[in-house]
Amino acid sequence: MIEVGHTALSNTGLPDFRDQRLTARLVRLVTDLFAHPNASVSQARGSWAATQAAYRFWHHSAVDVRTLSRSVGDATAQRCRDEPQVVLLQDTTEIRPTAPARCPDLGPLANAESRGLWLHTTLAATPAGLPLGLPQQEIWTRAPEMRGHATQRFVTPTEGKESARWVRGLQAAQQQLGPEIAHVTVADREADIFELYALAEQAGGDFVLRATQNRAIGEPAGRLAEAATTAPLLGQQSVSVVRHDGRPGRTAQVTIRATTVTLQPPAYQSYAAARRRWWAEHPEVTPLLERPLVPLTLQVVEVREETPPANTPPLHWRLLTSLPVTTLTEATQVVALYRVRWLVERFPFVLKSGCRVERLQLATAARLERAVLTYSLVAWGILRLTVLARTTPQAPCTDVVPPATWHALHVFTERTPVLPATPPDLATFLAAVGRLGGHLGRSRDGPPGPKTLWQGWTRLMDLTELWVIEHPDELPSPVRPPCV
Repeated sequence: MIEVGHTALSNTGLPDFRDQRLTARLVRLVTDLFAHPNASVSQARGSWAATQAAYRFWHHSAVDVRTLSRSVGDATAQRCRDEPQVVLLQDTTEIRPTAPARCPDLGPLANAESRGLWLHTTLAATPAGLPLGLPQQEIWTRAPEMRGHATQRFVTPTEGKESARWVRGLQAAQQQLGPEIAHVTVADREADIFELYALAEQAGGDFVLRATQNRAIGEPAGRLAEAATTAPLLGQQSVSVVRHDGRPGRTAQVTIRATTVTLQPPAYQSYAAARRRWWAEHPEVTPLLERPLVPLTLQVVEVREETPPANTPPLHWRLLTSLPVTTLTEATQVVALYRVRWLVERFPFVLKSGCRVERLQLATAARLERAVLTYSLVAWGILRLTVLARTTPQAPCTDVVPPATWHALHVFTERTPVLPATPPDLATFLAAVGRLGGHLGRSRDGPPGPKTLWQGWTRLMDLTELWVIEHPDELPSPVRPPCV
């Protein structure tokens, strides 16, 4: 084992850049960025030489994004081995630099007039919502000629579309975790792809995916929507709805229905000749699936809010799952797994607002890709801190930080040089960090969120440095998230 900071990293968890200096530079870079996530690179690094080293790292051709993502996935798999079940959360986001003119080889985004990168992330978590790592990330620049290709979606196989990222993400995560780690894939409506269902079925993995297509089911109801809305009523449940689009969080009373359906594969017969031509023109492409598409028998769980508040859209989730659903208890477990998905939605918020990756001014898309994946490790560490106070509130804070850090925090917040005999628990420690970042800590406020935590964390790292100057006998190793 290699002791790095307050976290032990195994050799297999470190990227193999075939240059030990690059690996060491990555560790130091992530350490500095994690200590000051909201600062600029020069502020976080602290000197001209260290700042130049960061930019040289992102410029180095040996820093391959696939190697970096794969090595982080290996470390994530090690962390997942002790978990009875792992939830794999997938989502895609845009990286839109604030100064795109400085990086001329960026590609178009959803708005064709904007330029940037696309980032697809698979985030591993426990069913309770504790982030475990990043088993897979895919980052790319969309070619300008891809604009208008949506009209070719039926004649182009999934392997030739950007939507293949969902299938590749599951494949890569399954390869990283191995068959011995039970996992459930969770994603939103954009992942409603028949090939993704088929891959999970072929590989023996489970999934909970929100449906958007009114697919043919080959049964008397004919279509998925009719089967879901007329499914047997299992009962009711209260569901917490997070803040969204300026609307405050609330608790929704929903009805839950569930039934078994047999999804029919997409009918590509009308485009068979065109699809064969595509394969003939792309012999280098490997098929994503081992077998042809066949009908799949799944469970559909219909979650609907019948009486929403005035001027509020009702909560409505139509979830397709491979898990058994015959009782209300099993259905609520499916709903609980889907609700963990908020983590992967918060991840890009931390990455873009907390780590401010869109403010980076790098000259090429390749450099920006390396920087985004580096900052992804920092964003995952911050997100994990946010959830720790909710999932393991009674654990000692020394599981996360060395003694000097909580000593500095206690002396500053309590205004006393007298230290307690035992370290505070995580809930108390992170609540104090949140107060440093502006969290008021009122009874109705709940635990601090990512924003107040990253702001308070930056102040805490500065306080720790001052504490160490006054108490050199407590010289700690740098605080570092278990992210590589």
